[in-house]
Amino acid sequence: FGWDGIYDALDHHACHAHYAFYGQSIPPEYWDDVLILTADALGDRRDWSASTVNSDGTLNRVEDGSGNSVARIYRFVTLILGMKPNEHEYKVMGLSAYSKSAKHIAATEQVFYDILDFRGGQFVRNKPLKESYFDLKDRLEGHRFDNIAAALQNWATGVTRSWVSYWLKRTDKSRLCFSGGLSMNIK
Repeated sequence: FGWDGIYDALDHHACHAHYAFYGQSIPPEYWDDVLILTADALGDRRDWSASTVNSDGTLNRVEDGSGNSVARIYRFVTLILGMKPNEHEYKVMGLSAYSKSAKHIAATEQVFYDILDFRGGQFVRNKPLKESYFDLKDRLEGHRFDNIAAALQNWATGVTRSWVSYWLKRTDKSRLCFSGGLSMNIK
């Protein structure tokens, strides 16, 4: 655009973390009890981060990584269900309420839990995706669209709940700020 001035490159997950924390009005007396988690499909070669707040209100990155592929799988399912990825995930969330078959939801959920779970502080892959989208599409073949949406929502919430619980315990915090694309798809 013709700009030749000085610019700063900002870390993707740091931006999510700052938004999560500074977008709220948390009184300073609670800052030492705040955990900030971010999660999305991928940004700056990572898909999650965990941060705490220093006494001066600055953020301290505790850890980050690229093992949390919940949002990426959510995006693939959005596409598999014929919707626009990175835009129509909210439609998948809405669709998840329409299935009433616990048996079929559980069977579909198992497909997702085989791909990714969070146990003992680690992301666990019993049957990891080989080529992501196409492999997931094959695994979901024969499952109804409403059961897929319901199972995806249950699984995404379950894995994220386990991950959040782990980090709250690990950092000994009780207040959570959560941001990034995945945060918009979790109840």
